Amino acid sequence: MEHLAVNEHEAAVRWMAQQYGGLLTSLAEGLGGWRELGLALGRLAVQELEGRDAADGCPPRQRGATGRRGSFPPSGNTGGKSR
Repeated sequence: MEHLAVNEHEAAVRWMAQQYGGLLTSLAEGLGGWRELGLALGRLAVQELEGRDAADGCPPRQRGATGRRGSFPPSGNTGGKSR
């Protein structure tokens, strides 16, 4: 991931690849390639974020490159809880 500096984002992506690499590879093969998987994951992320906003009664917001408010992911083990 040359375009990302060695930081929390890259560490999070590397962790995700370690944990879910097999699943992601299988999904990519089933969808026709990595590009298609990326597009599908992007659509899913947007739907989840929009649904979360709608469930909270909030209007849609402009989001940064991470798609989230604040840093992504939270540093350290938060036990599944948001900071």
